[in-house]
Amino acid sequence: VVAAHAGLAGDARSDVWQMMEFSTRFTLADVWDRQPAPGLKSAVMALSASADARSVVAVSKLGECGTWEPASDGWRSFGVRLPPFEHAALAQALPRAAFATDRAAIVWDLAQGKRVDHAVDPANRLHAVALSPDGARLALGHAQGLVRIVEAVSGRPVAELAGLGAKVSALAFSADGQLVLAGTSAGATFLLRAGGRLEKAWEDRPQRPPVTAVA
Repeated sequence: VVAAHAGLAGDARSDVWQMMEFSTRFTLADVWDRQPAPGLKSAVMALSASADARSVVAVSKLGECGTWEPASDGWRSFGVRLPPFEHAALAQALPRAAFATDRAAIVWDLAQGKRVDHAVDPANRLHAVALSPDGARLALGHAQGLVRIVEAVSGRPVAELAGLGAKVSALAFSADGQLVLAGTSAGATFLLRAGGRLEKAWEDRPQRPPVTAVA
């Protein structure tokens, strides 16, 4: 489990390198840093590497998205223009993305250009999203410390857990899709079992700056 916190002087680089040791996708981020992919004109908001590490799907802050092959330095745009969003996540097994906006959670099939909008309660704003590796389930993190899991396409509720104590600011699924890692704006980190219901498997509640990313 790795959590990145905002505003920690001197710690950001070590957090990133720890992530690189845990996952191929973050090893590729090192290549990205040395050899920028063409076609992106704004900050990269989400990355997902293929299982063979030969390609990377990327989404930028301005809504650009496509596939980059580092070996050939080839870039292929998906040809869709994404709406403004606060947070983005990608599935690993297929080109499916999820976005947190002020009104909805959007699930987008990037290859086919099809989108599904799941409305959210404006009184409990959505701040974080994550897709299971197979893209079948969507985790939603809300302002009032609520985590929900729904079916990505139909929106059917699967499980939820409230009471995390602060805005949920980061989410990630485990490789088998059975665990969800959640970070909050209060600096806490929770590991949740995603079975028939969500339950806490582990938690860390230090007094730290907000969690910005988890893996």
